[in-house]
Amino acid sequence: MNKKILVVVMLSLVLLLCSCGDKREVVQTKEEPPIETKEKGNKKEFQLPDASSVSLTDSGVLYCRITEQEGTVDPKNDTTCSSVSTEIGTAEYVIYNPETGKSRSIGVVEGLSYEAMYARTELGGKIYTLFMRGNLLQDGNPLVLLEINPNGGLKEYTVCENGFPYSSMTAMEGKLVIAYHEPGENGDDKVVEFDLQSGRIRELARYGYLKDGTHERIRAVCHDGQQGYLLSIRYTEQGNRMILTSFEPGFVNTRTKDITDIFAEAVRTLNLTEEDAANELIQNVAHFRINGDDILFYQNFSCVTFAANLRNDSILLSGTDLLHVSEGSGTTYLYEYMKGGEPESDKTNRMFVPEGEKLREREFPTEDSRYYISAASSAAHGEWLVILEPWDERKGSEELPTLLYYWKEEVHYD
Repeated sequence: MNKKILVVVMLSLVLLLCSCGDKREVVQTKEEPPIETKEKGNKKEFQLPDASSVSLTDSGVLYCRITEQEGTVDPKNDTTCSSVSTEIGTAEYVIYNPETGKSRSIGVVEGLSYEAMYARTELGGKIYTLFMRGNLLQDGNPLVLLEINPNGGLKEYTVCENGFPYSSMTAMEGKLVIAYHEPGENGDDKVVEFDLQSGRIRELARYGYLKDGTHERIRAVCHDGQQGYLLSIRYTEQGNRMILTSFEPGFVNTRTKDITDIFAEAVRTLNLTEEDAANELIQNVAHFRINGDDILFYQNFSCVTFAANLRNDSILLSGTDLLHVSEGSGTTYLYEYMKGGEPESDKTNRMFVPEGEKLREREFPTEDSRYYISAASSAAHGEWLVILEPWDERKGSEELPTLLYYWKEEVHYD
Protein backbone atom coordinates (compact mmCIF):
# COMPACT_ATOMS: atom_id res chain seq x y z
CA MET A 1 0.00 0.00 0.00
CA ASN A 2 1.69 3.17 -1.10
CA LYS A 3 1.91 5.66 1.64
CA LYS A 4 2.49 8.82 0.78
CA ILE A 5 12.91 18.71 6.61
CA LEU A 6 20.13 21.88 13.19
CA VAL A 7 18.47 23.67 15.38
CA VAL A 8 15.10 23.96 16.98
CA VAL A 9 13.76 27.48 16.89
CA MET A 10 12.05 27.80 20.25
CA LEU A 11 9.61 30.47 21.19
CA SER A 12 10.41 33.29 23.58
CA LEU A 13 9.50 32.89 27.22
CA VAL A 14 6.25 34.66 26.57
CA LEU A 15 4.09 32.00 24.90
CA LEU A 16 1.91 33.22 22.12
CA LEU A 17 -1.80 32.82 22.67
CA CYS A 18 -4.04 33.04 19.64
CA SER A 19 -7.64 32.54 18.74
CA CYS A 20 -8.49 29.24 17.15
CA GLY A 21 -10.08 31.03 14.22
CA ASP A 22 -13.54 30.36 12.93
CA LYS A 23 -15.62 27.80 14.78
CA ARG A 24 -18.46 26.02 13.07
CA GLU A 25 -20.90 23.69 14.73
CA VAL A 26 -23.22 21.25 13.02
CA VAL A 27 -25.75 19.27 15.03
CA GLN A 28 -27.34 16.59 12.93
CA THR A 29 -28.13 13.28 14.55
CA LYS A 30 -30.26 10.51 13.23
CA GLU A 31 -30.65 6.85 13.96
CA GLU A 32 -29.56 4.42 11.24
CA PRO A 33 -31.15 1.09 10.33
CA PRO A 34 -29.82 -1.74 12.53
CA ILE A 35 -26.84 -3.75 11.27
CA GLU A 36 -26.89 -7.52 11.48
CA THR A 37 -24.18 -8.91 13.74
CA LYS A 38 -23.13 -12.56 13.80
CA GLU A 39 -21.45 -14.24 16.74
CA LYS A 40 -18.19 -15.97 15.71
CA GLY A 41 -16.78 -17.46 18.89
CA ASN A 42 -15.71 -14.52 21.05
CA LYS A 43 -15.94 -12.15 18.08
CA LYS A 44 -18.76 -10.25 16.44
CA GLU A 45 -18.85 -10.24 12.63
CA PHE A 46 -20.65 -7.54 10.66
CA GLN A 47 -20.53 -5.50 7.44
CA LEU A 48 -20.49 -1.75 6.80
CA PRO A 49 -21.00 -1.61 3.01
CA ASP A 50 -20.71 2.16 2.58
CA ALA A 51 -17.88 2.74 5.02
CA SER A 52 -14.51 4.40 4.51
CA SER A 53 -11.91 5.65 7.00
CA VAL A 54 -12.89 3.09 9.64
CA SER A 55 -11.39 3.12 13.14
CA LEU A 56 -12.40 1.79 16.54
CA THR A 57 -13.11 4.23 19.36
CA ASP A 58 -14.36 3.88 22.93
CA SER A 59 -17.81 4.85 21.65
CA GLY A 60 -17.89 2.30 18.85
CA VAL A 61 -16.77 2.03 15.24
CA LEU A 62 -16.34 5.48 13.68
CA TYR A 63 -16.49 5.69 9.92
CA CYS A 64 -17.26 8.03 7.03
CA ARG A 65 -19.94 7.58 4.43
CA ILE A 66 -19.16 9.53 1.28
CA THR A 67 -22.13 11.09 -0.48
CA GLU A 68 -21.70 11.25 -4.24
CA GLN A 69 -22.38 14.55 -5.93
CA GLU A 70 -24.08 14.75 -9.32
CA GLY A 71 -21.66 14.48 -12.23
CA THR A 72 -18.79 12.94 -10.27
CA VAL A 73 -17.20 9.52 -10.50
CA ASP A 74 -18.63 6.85 -8.23
CA PRO A 75 -16.43 6.66 -5.12
CA LYS A 76 -14.73 3.34 -4.42
CA ASN A 77 -15.85 1.68 -1.22
CA ASP A 78 -12.54 1.28 0.58
CA THR A 79 -12.49 0.72 4.33
CA THR A 80 -8.83 1.64 4.61
CA CYS A 81 -8.77 4.96 2.74
CA SER A 82 -7.61 8.04 4.61
CA SER A 83 -8.05 10.60 1.87
CA VAL A 84 -11.09 11.40 -0.23
CA SER A 85 -11.20 13.11 -3.60
CA THR A 86 -12.55 16.64 -3.31
CA GLU A 87 -14.95 15.85 -6.16
CA ILE A 88 -16.73 13.25 -4.04
CA GLY A 89 -18.40 15.87 -1.88
CA THR A 90 -19.92 15.32 1.56
CA ALA A 91 -18.42 13.11 4.27
CA GLU A 92 -21.03 11.86 6.72
CA TYR A 93 -19.67 10.60 10.06
CA VAL A 94 -21.37 7.58 11.60
CA ILE A 95 -20.88 5.67 14.87
CA TYR A 96 -21.77 1.98 14.98
CA ASN A 97 -22.01 0.14 18.32
CA PRO A 98 -21.17 -3.57 17.82
CA GLU A 99 -22.60 -4.40 21.25
CA THR A 100 -26.08 -3.18 20.37
CA GLY A 101 -26.03 -3.32 16.56
CA LYS A 102 -27.22 0.29 16.43
CA SER A 103 -25.79 3.09 14.28
CA ARG A 104 -26.10 6.85 14.58
CA SER A 105 -25.31 9.47 11.98
CA ILE A 106 -23.47 12.27 13.80
CA GLY A 107 -23.13 14.97 11.17
CA VAL A 108 -21.62 15.90 7.82
CA VAL A 109 -18.58 17.79 6.53
CA GLU A 110 -19.08 19.46 3.18
CA GLY A 111 -16.33 19.42 0.57
CA LEU A 112 -13.88 17.31 2.59
CA SER A 113 -10.86 16.44 0.46
CA TYR A 114 -8.51 14.88 3.03
CA GLU A 115 -8.79 13.56 6.56
CA ALA A 116 -5.68 12.63 8.53
CA MET A 117 -7.53 9.68 10.01
CA TYR A 118 -4.25 8.33 11.42
CA ALA A 119 -4.35 11.39 13.74
CA ARG A 120 -7.76 10.56 15.22
CA THR A 121 -7.53 11.12 18.98
CA GLU A 122 -9.99 10.61 21.84
CA LEU A 123 -10.26 13.01 24.74
CA GLY A 124 -13.01 13.86 27.18
CA GLY A 125 -15.47 11.43 25.61
CA LYS A 126 -15.10 13.01 22.16
CA ILE A 127 -13.13 12.14 19.05
CA TYR A 128 -10.86 14.63 17.30
CA THR A 129 -9.43 14.51 13.81
CA LEU A 130 -7.76 16.88 11.31
CA PHE A 131 -8.96 17.56 7.79
CA MET A 132 -8.84 19.91 4.81
CA ARG A 133 -11.28 20.98 2.12
CA GLY A 134 -10.83 21.73 -1.56
CA ASN A 135 -7.52 21.84 -3.42
CA LEU A 136 -4.86 20.54 -1.05
CA LEU A 137 -2.04 22.20 -3.01
CA GLN A 138 -3.64 25.64 -3.08
CA ASP A 139 -2.31 28.26 -0.64
CA GLY A 140 -4.79 29.59 1.88
CA ASN A 141 -6.52 26.24 2.40
CA PRO A 142 -7.09 25.91 6.19
CA LEU A 143 -6.18 22.91 8.31
CA VAL A 144 -9.27 22.20 10.43
CA LEU A 145 -9.70 20.40 13.75
CA LEU A 146 -12.95 18.45 13.82
CA GLU A 147 -14.59 17.61 17.15
CA ILE A 148 -16.90 14.61 16.88
CA ASN A 149 -19.44 14.11 19.65
CA PRO A 150 -20.51 10.43 19.61
CA ASN A 151 -23.89 11.53 20.94
CA GLY A 152 -24.36 13.78 17.93
CA GLY A 153 -22.87 16.95 16.52
CA LEU A 154 -19.68 18.19 14.91
CA LYS A 155 -17.59 21.28 15.72
CA GLU A 156 -14.88 22.72 13.50
CA TYR A 157 -11.91 24.81 14.66
CA THR A 158 -9.39 26.38 12.32
CA VAL A 159 -5.88 25.30 13.34
CA CYS A 160 -4.11 27.41 10.71
CA GLU A 161 -5.27 29.35 7.67
CA ASN A 162 -2.59 28.00 5.36
CA GLY A 163 -2.54 24.27 5.98
CA PHE A 164 -0.78 21.13 4.81
CA PRO A 165 -2.52 17.73 4.69
CA TYR A 166 -0.09 15.62 6.71
CA SER A 167 -0.35 16.45 10.40
CA SER A 168 -0.16 14.72 13.78
CA MET A 169 -2.05 14.92 17.06
CA THR A 170 -2.07 13.40 20.53
CA ALA A 171 -3.83 13.91 23.87
CA MET A 172 -1.87 15.11 26.90
CA GLU A 173 -3.02 16.33 30.33
CA GLY A 174 -6.55 17.02 29.12
CA LYS A 175 -5.45 18.97 26.05
CA LEU A 176 -4.62 18.21 22.43
CA VAL A 177 -1.08 18.64 21.12
CA ILE A 178 -1.03 19.17 17.36
CA ALA A 179 2.01 19.22 15.07
CA TYR A 180 1.69 20.52 11.53
CA HIS A 181 3.58 22.05 8.61
CA GLU A 182 2.92 25.36 6.89
CA PRO A 183 3.45 24.99 3.13
CA GLY A 184 5.85 27.15 1.17
CA GLU A 185 9.62 27.15 0.75
CA ASN A 186 10.16 28.89 4.10
CA GLY A 187 7.09 27.60 5.90
CA ASP A 188 7.56 26.67 9.57
CA ASP A 189 6.55 23.52 11.41
CA LYS A 190 4.63 24.19 14.62
CA VAL A 191 3.65 22.43 17.81
CA VAL A 192 0.46 23.89 19.27
CA GLU A 193 -1.82 23.09 22.17
CA PHE A 194 -5.60 23.09 21.87
CA ASP A 195 -7.57 23.79 25.05
CA LEU A 196 -10.92 22.00 24.89
CA GLN A 197 -12.48 24.28 27.48
CA SER A 198 -11.67 27.62 25.87
CA GLY A 199 -11.46 26.45 22.27
CA ARG A 200 -8.17 28.31 21.89
CA ILE A 201 -4.80 27.39 20.47
CA ARG A 202 -1.47 28.20 22.09
CA GLU A 203 1.75 27.90 20.11
CA LEU A 204 4.35 25.87 22.00
CA ALA A 205 7.26 25.53 19.59
CA ARG A 206 8.30 26.38 16.08
CA TYR A 207 10.74 24.47 13.89
CA GLY A 208 12.18 25.58 10.56
CA TYR A 209 15.04 27.28 8.78
CA LEU A 210 17.83 29.30 10.37
CA LYS A 211 20.05 31.91 8.73
CA ASP A 212 22.92 29.43 8.46
CA GLY A 213 20.76 27.19 6.27
CA THR A 214 20.28 24.41 8.81
CA HIS A 215 16.78 23.34 9.67
CA GLU A 216 14.64 20.76 11.42
CA ARG A 217 11.26 19.40 10.43
CA ILE A 218 8.53 17.80 12.55
CA ARG A 219 7.25 14.37 11.65
CA ALA A 220 4.82 13.35 14.44
CA VAL A 221 3.81 13.59 18.10
CA CYS A 222 2.56 10.97 20.56
CA HIS A 223 2.03 10.40 24.29
CA ASP A 224 2.67 7.23 26.29
CA GLY A 225 0.58 8.15 29.33
CA GLN A 226 3.59 9.62 31.17
CA GLN A 227 5.21 12.07 28.76
CA GLY A 228 4.98 13.37 25.21
CA TYR A 229 7.30 12.60 22.31
CA LEU A 230 8.13 14.57 19.18
CA LEU A 231 9.72 12.90 16.17
CA SER A 232 11.68 15.21 13.86
CA ILE A 233 14.29 15.20 11.11
CA ARG A 234 17.38 17.39 11.58
CA TYR A 235 19.11 18.42 8.36
CA THR A 236 22.87 19.00 8.68
CA GLU A 237 25.88 19.17 6.35
CA GLN A 238 27.11 15.93 7.88
CA GLY A 239 23.87 14.13 7.07
CA ASN A 240 20.24 13.98 8.12
CA ARG A 241 19.35 12.74 11.58
CA MET A 242 16.16 11.38 13.15
CA ILE A 243 15.56 12.99 16.55
CA LEU A 244 13.26 11.88 19.37
CA THR A 245 12.40 14.65 21.85
CA SER A 246 10.67 13.87 25.15
CA PHE A 247 8.54 16.63 26.63
CA GLU A 248 6.25 17.48 29.53
CA PRO A 249 3.07 19.63 29.39
CA GLY A 250 3.75 23.02 27.84
CA PHE A 251 6.41 21.39 25.64
CA VAL A 252 9.08 21.43 28.36
CA ASN A 253 11.96 19.48 26.81
CA THR A 254 13.18 16.71 29.12
CA ARG A 255 15.39 14.70 26.76
CA THR A 256 16.61 14.65 23.17
CA LYS A 257 17.78 11.38 21.66
CA ASP A 258 19.27 10.69 18.23
CA ILE A 259 17.61 7.52 16.93
CA THR A 260 19.05 7.58 13.40
CA ASP A 261 20.96 4.35 14.05
CA ILE A 262 17.75 2.60 15.06
CA PHE A 263 16.12 3.69 11.82
CA ALA A 264 19.22 2.68 9.85
CA GLU A 265 19.11 -0.80 11.36
CA ALA A 266 15.45 -1.19 10.40
CA VAL A 267 16.23 -0.08 6.85
CA ARG A 268 19.27 -2.39 6.67
CA THR A 269 17.04 -5.42 7.13
CA LEU A 270 14.98 -4.34 4.10
CA ASN A 271 17.93 -4.33 1.67
CA LEU A 272 17.16 -0.86 0.32
CA THR A 273 19.65 1.04 -1.79
CA GLU A 274 21.59 3.86 -0.10
CA GLU A 275 19.60 6.42 -2.07
CA ASP A 276 16.26 4.85 -1.16
CA ALA A 277 17.26 4.54 2.49
CA ALA A 278 18.16 8.25 2.64
CA ASN A 279 14.82 9.10 1.08
CA GLU A 280 12.94 6.93 3.58
CA LEU A 281 14.50 8.84 6.48
CA ILE A 282 12.87 12.13 5.48
CA GLN A 283 9.42 10.79 4.59
CA ASN A 284 6.25 12.04 6.26
CA VAL A 285 5.03 9.71 9.00
CA ALA A 286 1.62 8.07 9.29
CA HIS A 287 2.04 6.17 12.56
CA PHE A 288 4.25 7.04 15.50
CA ARG A 289 3.48 5.56 18.91
CA ILE A 290 5.49 4.71 22.02
CA ASN A 291 3.87 2.46 24.61
CA GLY A 292 4.47 2.12 28.32
CA ASP A 293 7.21 -0.47 27.82
CA ASP A 294 9.22 1.89 25.58
CA ILE A 295 8.40 0.12 22.33
CA LEU A 296 8.42 2.56 19.43
CA PHE A 297 6.06 1.88 16.51
CA TYR A 298 6.82 3.68 13.25
CA GLN A 299 5.25 3.67 9.78
CA ASN A 300 5.92 6.28 7.12
CA PHE A 301 3.95 7.09 3.98
CA SER A 302 6.47 5.43 1.71
CA CYS A 303 7.91 2.06 2.61
CA VAL A 304 9.43 1.53 6.06
CA THR A 305 7.55 0.16 9.07
CA PHE A 306 9.22 -1.08 12.26
CA ALA A 307 8.95 -1.63 16.00
CA ALA A 308 11.98 -0.94 18.22
CA ASN A 309 12.86 -1.37 21.89
CA LEU A 310 14.09 2.03 23.08
CA ARG A 311 15.61 0.56 26.25
CA ASN A 312 18.31 -1.25 24.33
CA ASP A 313 17.87 0.41 20.89
CA SER A 314 17.11 -2.89 19.18
CA ILE A 315 14.77 -3.60 16.25
CA LEU A 316 11.97 -6.00 17.16
CA LEU A 317 10.44 -6.24 13.69
CA SER A 318 10.76 -4.31 10.43
CA GLY A 319 9.10 -4.50 7.05
CA THR A 320 8.00 -2.68 3.95
CA ASP A 321 4.56 -1.23 3.23
CA LEU A 322 3.05 -4.71 3.69
CA LEU A 323 3.61 -4.35 7.44
CA HIS A 324 1.25 -1.88 9.13
CA VAL A 325 0.76 -0.24 12.53
CA SER A 326 -2.70 -0.47 14.10
CA GLU A 327 -5.00 2.55 14.60
CA GLY A 328 -6.85 3.67 17.72
CA SER A 329 -6.12 4.70 21.30
CA GLY A 330 -5.68 1.21 22.78
CA THR A 331 -2.94 -1.38 22.35
CA THR A 332 -0.62 -0.62 19.45
CA TYR A 333 0.51 -3.62 17.43
CA LEU A 334 1.73 -4.58 13.97
CA TYR A 335 -0.05 -6.70 11.39
CA GLU A 336 0.69 -8.04 7.95
CA TYR A 337 -1.29 -6.25 5.28
CA MET A 338 -2.39 -8.61 2.48
CA LYS A 339 -0.72 -11.45 4.39
CA GLY A 340 2.59 -9.83 3.61
CA GLY A 341 1.90 -9.98 -0.13
CA GLU A 342 0.31 -13.38 -0.55
CA PRO A 343 -3.45 -12.82 -0.31
CA GLU A 344 -4.37 -15.78 -2.53
CA SER A 345 -2.31 -18.33 -0.60
CA ASP A 346 -3.25 -20.43 2.39
CA LYS A 347 -0.89 -18.37 4.51
CA THR A 348 -2.41 -17.25 7.81
CA ASN A 349 -2.93 -13.59 8.63
CA ARG A 350 -0.44 -12.57 11.28
CA MET A 351 -0.35 -9.91 14.00
CA PHE A 352 2.58 -8.94 16.26
CA VAL A 353 1.44 -7.87 19.70
CA PRO A 354 3.62 -6.30 22.42
CA GLU A 355 4.37 -8.49 25.39
CA GLY A 356 6.64 -6.66 27.80
CA GLU A 357 9.69 -5.51 25.84
CA LYS A 358 9.09 -7.94 22.98
CA LEU A 359 6.52 -8.71 20.29
CA ARG A 360 4.55 -11.93 20.23
CA GLU A 361 3.44 -13.37 16.90
CA ARG A 362 -0.24 -14.17 16.80
CA GLU A 363 -2.37 -15.68 14.04
CA PHE A 364 -5.73 -14.38 12.90
CA PRO A 365 -7.32 -17.33 11.09
CA THR A 366 -10.18 -16.85 8.61
CA GLU A 367 -12.84 -19.21 7.33
CA ASP A 368 -11.85 -18.33 3.75
CA SER A 369 -8.11 -18.13 2.97
CA ARG A 370 -8.74 -15.47 0.33
CA TYR A 371 -9.34 -12.87 3.05
CA TYR A 372 -6.52 -10.68 4.33
CA ILE A 373 -6.28 -8.00 7.03
CA SER A 374 -6.70 -4.60 5.43
CA ALA A 375 -6.95 -2.52 8.63
CA ALA A 376 -6.89 -2.99 12.40
CA SER A 377 -7.44 -0.78 15.42
CA SER A 378 -8.08 -0.91 19.15
CA ALA A 379 -9.82 1.13 21.84
CA ALA A 380 -8.54 2.15 25.26
CA HIS A 381 -10.88 -0.19 27.16
CA GLY A 382 -9.56 -3.32 25.45
CA GLU A 383 -11.78 -3.65 22.38
CA TRP A 384 -10.15 -4.64 19.07
CA LEU A 385 -11.34 -4.36 15.47
CA VAL A 386 -9.98 -6.13 12.39
CA ILE A 387 -11.18 -5.51 8.84
CA LEU A 388 -10.90 -8.36 6.35
CA GLU A 389 -11.05 -7.91 2.60
CA PRO A 390 -10.59 -10.23 -0.38
CA TRP A 391 -8.10 -9.69 -3.17
CA ASP A 392 -8.80 -6.52 -5.20
CA GLU A 393 -10.57 -8.22 -8.08
CA ARG A 394 -13.39 -9.28 -5.78
CA LYS A 395 -13.45 -6.38 -3.35
CA GLY A 396 -17.00 -5.35 -2.54
CA SER A 397 -18.55 -8.37 -4.26
CA GLU A 398 -21.54 -10.22 -2.86
CA GLU A 399 -19.47 -13.41 -2.91
CA LEU A 400 -16.71 -11.96 -0.74
CA PRO A 401 -17.91 -8.82 1.06
CA THR A 402 -15.70 -6.79 3.37
CA LEU A 403 -16.02 -8.24 6.88
CA LEU A 404 -15.37 -6.54 10.22
CA TYR A 405 -14.56 -8.44 13.42
CA TYR A 406 -14.91 -6.90 16.87
CA TRP A 407 -14.01 -8.44 20.21
CA LYS A 408 -12.90 -7.72 23.76
CA GLU A 409 -9.31 -8.65 24.66
CA GLU A 410 -8.83 -10.32 28.00
CA VAL A 411 -5.32 -8.90 28.40
CA HIS A 412 -4.15 -5.30 28.14
CA TYR A 413 -0.77 -5.38 26.43
CA ASP A 414 0.40 -1.77 26.85
